[in-house]
Amino acid sequence: MRSHLSAIERRRGVSFQIIAEITSLGDKKLNRKISETISKYIGCLKELLSKGVESGEVRGDIDLDAAATLLFGMIQGLVNIWALGNYNFDPMTRYEPLWHILRQAIEAR
Repeated sequence: MRSHLSAIERRRGVSFQIIAEITSLGDKKLNRKISETISKYIGCLKELLSKGVESGEVRGDIDLDAAATLLFGMIQGLVNIWALGNYNFDPMTRYEPLWHILRQAIEAR
């Protein structure tokens, strides 16, 4: 996740800001394409979490769809705050405490 957030930081959150702009245009075809892209991304997050379950690092009783969506929302929200704040902080400094909270919720004990 650090690597992913770092890539977003290098691009200044452009991909996430584009999502917000496209949504506001109301183009159903474009919205569907973005929705498919986001679903694919959330699917990748779900797969990572699933691998964590298999390895015993992630609790086996969590709802993987919900956890992947929560993780996406956490990243999306942080990037939005960063972009709207004119990129005036290092997203990694705010990511760490968020990840810590989520990790406590999903980590196998």
